[in-house]
Amino acid sequence: MMQQEPAAHHHSHDTSTTCNHIYRFALQLSSIDTDLYNVFVSVRMLGPFSATIGCPVTLCWQLERVDTCERKALSQISYEIHFDNHTWSSTSKDQGRVLLGLKHGSIATIEAQWTPTSLGTLEVPLLRLHDVYYEEVRETGVKKNYVIVRS
Repeated sequence: MMQQEPAAHHHSHDTSTTCNHIYRFALQLSSIDTDLYNVFVSVRMLGPFSATIGCPVTLCWQLERVDTCERKALSQISYEIHFDNHTWSSTSKDQGRVLLGLKHGSIATIEAQWTPTSLGTLEVPLLRLHDVYYEEVRETGVKKNYVIVRS
């Protein structure tokens, strides 16, 4: 028979106890592709190309897949929209993510609400995509996209 020592003999600062727990689990990952370095996308500004000063306008870009993905996961593309001078004011989120299908020609859109703060012909805020190869597509001879702002 085993005897226990009285509690008075234990040191109060000795709290070293080892506990081992074993948990069994299954890890389930979403079907979203995060390795995007082989994704090729064309970007086209859909408009609008005119606005009224001080009134919010929803700018829209179309992303089109120009390759075909052999994987089974959708491509999740991170983006940010910004402008360096004070001709626009953002009234929506300046960054986010969009899902793009696997097949050649799959399309996704990005919308952002901005308010023009100056009159005249303004350059459109810049859309940047992260971790993908992309090319902005414009009409022949056009080097930048503009919005004409009137009062």
